[in-house]
Amino acid sequence: MTEKVIAERKEPLAECARCGTKLPASAPTGRPRIYCTAARRRAAYEDRRAGRPDAVKVQLVDRDIVQTIEKTIRRSHARAECVTTVLADPALTRKVLIGLSRQIGSKQITPNDDAIWDLTTSAEYLTEALARAANRDSPPAT
Repeated sequence: MTEKVIAERKEPLAECARCGTKLPASAPTGRPRIYCTAARRRAAYEDRRAGRPDAVKVQLVDRDIVQTIEKTIRRSHARAECVTTVLADPALTRKVLIGLSRQIGSKQITPNDDAIWDLTTSAEYLTEALARAANRDSPPAT
């Protein structure tokens, strides 16, 4: 199984640092809210200034990070299943043919590979089938 982070966002604080009530929505710009009201902020300041042992000191180091993770589970299956799926979808078949062309163009498949001759024969059959289909489906010449 592989995991990949596909999205990540920082969440603002959800509760007041002094009283624990839910924070109201803050503006999209500027500092994130820490206290629910100005009165709570002043009270926390007064507590810190007076040196009270239960004073709330907040230093916002970071916010909660929410990640969206995509998990990929690989299961083994017969290659014939893949072939059947690709052949049933013309767009996928086209992608395979383009991929083969690129591999040959980038010399990942060369004349030294035995597979290239099988590919050549298959390409000839495909070309002949396409020509027959074009002749069959085209209107007669006048």
